[in-house]
Amino acid sequence: MRNHLTGLRTASVVFGLAAVAACATSTNTGTGFQTSGVQGGGSSTAGTGTSTGTGGTSGGGISLSGGSGPSLVGAGSSVSGAPTDARAQRCDDAGNCHCFNIATVGLGGHTGAQSGATMGAAGTDNTQAFVNYINTQSSAGAGQVGCGADVGCVSKAKPDLSAPGFLAQYDVLIFQWMANSLAPVTMMGTSYGFTGDPALGGGGYWVFSQAELDALKTWVMGGGGVIVLSGFDYCPNATLPGCTAGSMGELGPTNQIIEALTDIQYTETDTFGTTQTGNMAYCLGDSDPVTGWATAPDLLGENITEVGAFHGRGITPGPNATTDCESGTVVCAAHEDVGKGHVYAYTDEWVTYTSQWNAQLAGYCSLDGSTANGDFPAAAAAYQVPQFWTNAISYAASATMCPFALPATIPPR
Repeated sequence: MRNHLTGLRTASVVFGLAAVAACATSTNTGTGFQTSGVQGGGSSTAGTGTSTGTGGTSGGGISLSGGSGPSLVGAGSSVSGAPTDARAQRCDDAGNCHCFNIATVGLGGHTGAQSGATMGAAGTDNTQAFVNYINTQSSAGAGQVGCGADVGCVSKAKPDLSAPGFLAQYDVLIFQWMANSLAPVTMMGTSYGFTGDPALGGGGYWVFSQAELDALKTWVMGGGGVIVLSGFDYCPNATLPGCTAGSMGELGPTNQIIEALTDIQYTETDTFGTTQTGNMAYCLGDSDPVTGWATAPDLLGENITEVGAFHGRGITPGPNATTDCESGTVVCAAHEDVGKGHVYAYTDEWVTYTSQWNAQLAGYCSLDGSTANGDFPAAAAAYQVPQFWTNAISYAASATMCPFALPATIPPR
């Protein structure tokens, strides 16, 4: 949910431990949005081969331009631009190489505990910490497209999924908050966050053509991976004052994507109608713990106790889907194999928010998870967000035959 949060926060993102070695052994200098890097060394595994070197990655993010992205070499194709089961690493025009490419598609965080990396009264998170973490700590390259004026955005407008070459650039797409533009919502002096609803000044929500949905389905059938994150826009279903009559809000494009690929559907159910309060909420980035994760042999739920969400939407898994998390009576995560591809749905987009990756928000937020002296566990100690993404991206990208892991996580079996 994008809701009003008060108070000043003064902390920065901690990106974790030593970087996982990337596919390439040469040192890369990133171009475009990527500004930070990690020097590493040792062995790295790409596909079915192993290479050893002393090089590392320095700002190795992919450089994207416009709505079509870079010209990639070694991409390969098997079905209308879909990735092959095993192929060479992907490199951009500047020669920066990764095992596979990820794009977050849609707007990133705008409401949450943090304002950029420094925190502020506006209460606005962003998605840059997540993108930086993937680029510096994993074998994948990540960028943001269709993300308007977001921090780190490399392609502002909604992409055309059926445009020649667009899908062939990527191996995993993460869809979230697919609005054209946002407007702040204030009622009786109280801020309720942001909305894309045009009745309240927003730019409306994306609509995908049948050609786009068909192209996406073909890409997934050939081995592409899709991760869909919902949320709780201020005007989700026209039940709140000022919302457009009949508007499905962000559920419109979200369900267009997930229903075109699977028999999974997002519902109008508010996953968490109440939120954490006080210091506990402060330390958790104002999120609620999502519990009820499945255990082995469910690879997507393994080694996760809880991650955060703020409201979000319930999920109805169809007969072909597997439930990965059921918190109370609400299904919060489910996945479905589609041809050679893989699709994963989660209840909320806060798992990309900076506050959920942050190591510390205040002195009473415990980094080791302890509750001594009245302390509260910080989000990074209480949640297993990197493990969530290790599981999710490993599953979504499994057709690439490229190992994926993040520091201090356990790779799926």
